[in-house]
Amino acid sequence: MKLKSPCLFFLPFLLFLLLFVFLFHTDALEGDEGRYLMFADNLLHGFYSPPAPDINLWNGPGYPIILMPFVGLRLPLIFLTLLNAVFYYLSIIFLFKACLLIVSFRMALAVGLFWAFFFNAYQKIARVTSETLTLCLVALLVFCLLQAFIKNSQKYVFLSGVLAGFIALTKIIFGYVLMAMLLLSLLLWLLKRKNRELGRGVLVLLVAMAVSAPYLVYTYHLTGRVFYWGNSGGLSLYWMSTPYQGEFGDYRYGKLPEWHQKDLAPLAGLKGVERDDALKKIAMDKIKAHPFKFAQNWFANMGRLFFNFPYSPASDSYANVGNPLRSLVLLPFNAIVFLLMLYSFFITLGNWKNMEFFIRFLFCFVFFYLGASSIVSAYSRQFYVVVPALLLWIAYITDRSLTVKIRKVVSR
Repeated sequence: MKLKSPCLFFLPFLLFLLLFVFLFHTDALEGDEGRYLMFADNLLHGFYSPPAPDINLWNGPGYPIILMPFVGLRLPLIFLTLLNAVFYYLSIIFLFKACLLIVSFRMALAVGLFWAFFFNAYQKIARVTSETLTLCLVALLVFCLLQAFIKNSQKYVFLSGVLAGFIALTKIIFGYVLMAMLLLSLLLWLLKRKNRELGRGVLVLLVAMAVSAPYLVYTYHLTGRVFYWGNSGGLSLYWMSTPYQGEFGDYRYGKLPEWHQKDLAPLAGLKGVERDDALKKIAMDKIKAHPFKFAQNWFANMGRLFFNFPYSPASDSYANVGNPLRSLVLLPFNAIVFLLMLYSFFITLGNWKNMEFFIRFLFCFVFFYLGASSIVSAYSRQFYVVVPALLLWIAYITDRSLTVKIRKVVSR
């Protein structure tokens, strides 16, 4: 069975998503929204970050680049969030088409519908944030990677690299993931030069780094640091290193407790890269002094990443996103993905050599990212951006490993 037009079949979800944005959009800027708009405006004026010492590389330029025409035309914010509805709709199409390449039609349809109903990823869709763009890029990357490796298409090898690079520019943590994968892939390729699939994987990663190169040259010009992706990691690592009881490694906002004020007071005159370095040093000192507390924070961080809890009861995060009722609503979808992910994880490791290369490539891409996310303060939104890749991998494993037979019992 085939769908003559997947775009038409999934069109009701686009209409629903547009309605969702209309209902929940607000022109009052919250959280990261103002910063993305500021960076887009900076790009329109010919620069990205102010010069030293006020360097601001909190996030990459990927999403601000998309926002530039909207900001330049001074369109109402509602247009930017309506674009998120389109991004999410396109992610459904790309994921469905990717699944069709490797699993049965029924499995592909089930995955497409599950992702369309994945309410957890709607959290930021009515806001001017980069998560919805990222999940769309990840879904498109999955489709292009499959085309590149299954159909040996050089065009899709190049497109996969461009997409991977742009994902790194959108979420800078992926930059570190791509660098780690490139180093590992080059090492393996040197040992197995006749492996053509590995060679294509190296090409994808080299193109990705080439796409990122102008930004990295720019950050080198600003900071004098090679492969410097951003200066937001220090604060995130600082919160993860907290040794204080009643804190679980999540961000603290507003008025800080006395012990945090003592930590941060010496940094009052520092900005940009210097402040980031200082925060990293404080964090590493705390981790060395309190390794078991850091391990507790890491465990709690994994809980937030996959299940949206726990949050430090005294933090503003608890009131905003850590409310138990909110977590309860989000839990079922993430729990389904998490359980299937665990099943697929052990199946994949147990059959690693027999897995097709594109599955191993995606496996490393996703789990390097999740591993990197686990050591800095993380939230559920950092998990659902890679769920499209997880769902395709899960579909591949379950389609080949699970056979459910229903027997009709006839009583005599």
